Amino acid sequence: MTLTDLSYYIRKYTPLAIIVFLILTIFYFMLRLLFIYSSLHKKPIKKNIRYKIIFSKLERPKVKDRVEKTNFKYILDNIEGKPVTATQAAEVFLVPPIRTKLSFREKLYSMATTLGFDVDLTKKFNYINSTTVEFKTNNKDLKVDVQTFNFSYTFDYKGNEDLFSADYLPSEDKIKNKAIDFLSSLNKYPEALSKGEKKIIHLHIDPQSNAIKVVDRVLDANAVEVDFYRGDIPHKIVSPKYFTSQNYVVFSFSSNSLFPIKAQVKFFPISTSEVGIYPIKTGNDAWKTLTENKAIVVAAPLDRKTIVIEDMFMAYLDPDLYQRYIQPVYVFIGRENFVAFVPAVVDNYLAN
Repeated sequence: MTLTDLSYYIRKYTPLAIIVFLILTIFYFMLRLLFIYSSLHKKPIKKNIRYKIIFSKLERPKVKDRVEKTNFKYILDNIEGKPVTATQAAEVFLVPPIRTKLSFREKLYSMATTLGFDVDLTKKFNYINSTTVEFKTNNKDLKVDVQTFNFSYTFDYKGNEDLFSADYLPSEDKIKNKAIDFLSSLNKYPEALSKGEKKIIHLHIDPQSNAIKVVDRVLDANAVEVDFYRGDIPHKIVSPKYFTSQNYVVFSFSSNSLFPIKAQVKFFPISTSEVGIYPIKTGNDAWKTLTENKAIVVAAPLDRKTIVIEDMFMAYLDPDLYQRYIQPVYVFIGRENFVAFVPAVVDNYLAN
């Protein structure tokens, strides 16, 4: 074949080759688009989940301090643009029943002595109710549950400027370690709290008016709160107040040291051998419960009639009062610090 013939065939078949290439390219991209479309609209395959219904009807989660006014209207404005379903099933943890130990008085006296009470003078502690006793002096108050040894402690700092006189700021590690030492000295630092998250909140306290506010600038703080969260449940944990924990220590920055002015532990151990697996309601069902004003509202702007919800997710509510189960809840977060909980377990398994 001569060069002239080759040039002739190239000119003759080049347009045809280009057309074939374009057709194949278009066909390839059509297949890709079809695959992407089918992937986006493919219905999720439901896994065969083996439930473990080992408890009777579950008591609905309780919160001591809840917002009574709940006749809000709700607008959903989350990233997904629709209610989010967390999962098909989740664990439910048993909290074993609590019984008073015969040796409870010795432990009560030990806790009181550690906090500076003269137990020789205060062995006449008062029963507040059938399970709670109180040690009290002019400036200190200790309440202890004789079954769980959960406690609350307050020191009356009003008018005591010296407790807030420090001109230095301790490191976060020092603050956390001091809080750990405080709870450990009372024998109220369970392993579950040692494994959990610890958060620091900086505060400014006016010792004259007792006014307390959270501050963003660390240099504006003269006190600090250390919040402890349990770590024995391998899921996200929320507290009844959501923004803070029911397990905490508050220190003032005195000139000599960190001084404990308030502390509390409301902790209930779970059973590691008795764990159920229960079906979880859909995000749509949880949203319906919220919009029907049947949710547990724990924080809300009471001057608003309409609440804009910006996020919803599932977490485990760590109770501050005894309940037989620790179970999952849907958490709704709205503007202006709105927070509400909806039990996540399907209603058929919940007591009325």
